[in-house]
Amino acid sequence: MTEANHFTPNIENLEHGNTGTLAEELSFLLHAMPNFPRGLAALTRYSLREHSTQPGNLDFSVDCYYLRAIRFRPNDLIVRMLFADYLIKWNRIPEAAAQLDAVRGADTDNPMTHYNLGLLYFEIKRYKDALEQAHIAMALGMERDDLKKKLVAVGQWTDPAPPEAAASAASATSAPTPAASTAAASAVASASAAQP
Repeated sequence: MTEANHFTPNIENLEHGNTGTLAEELSFLLHAMPNFPRGLAALTRYSLREHSTQPGNLDFSVDCYYLRAIRFRPNDLIVRMLFADYLIKWNRIPEAAAQLDAVRGADTDNPMTHYNLGLLYFEIKRYKDALEQAHIAMALGMERDDLKKKLVAVGQWTDPAPPEAAASAASATSAPTPAASTAAASAVASASAAQP
């Protein structure tokens, strides 16, 4: 009922609200469903359109809605990627990178997650990470090649190693150092610590 009444096409397209302003509709929606991806994506577009991190009469800043969604479902990788995209658009690259690194550290075999993660790494010019995600997505069956084309265009594409070479390289590669893992975890924790 919440989505049917408070996220109709006119709201998603940021035209007008049904029972209140756009900010009121989005606030109501995200209070009821904190990690609703389309609602969060609309919130990002609304923020950018209004050139404000707390447009209209939103109850909280856009950051707080994302942090609320992450606290609600810490393992929701879509929310973290949406938050990273929002942060990239506001040129907050270190904070975006922390969210992307948290997604990268998750255990997932979803090719679309790896593909989208690669696109976001590309946006922040972490081409090595984008290439790694492109190779993983391809190995999992992803057929889209936009990420490959982007990497080719900036001279950062290499074909994946043959499976037997990749397996050999993987066994020879050590895990990230504890210091590096701790630094990434601290960055995400710092971003999540902000209160609305």
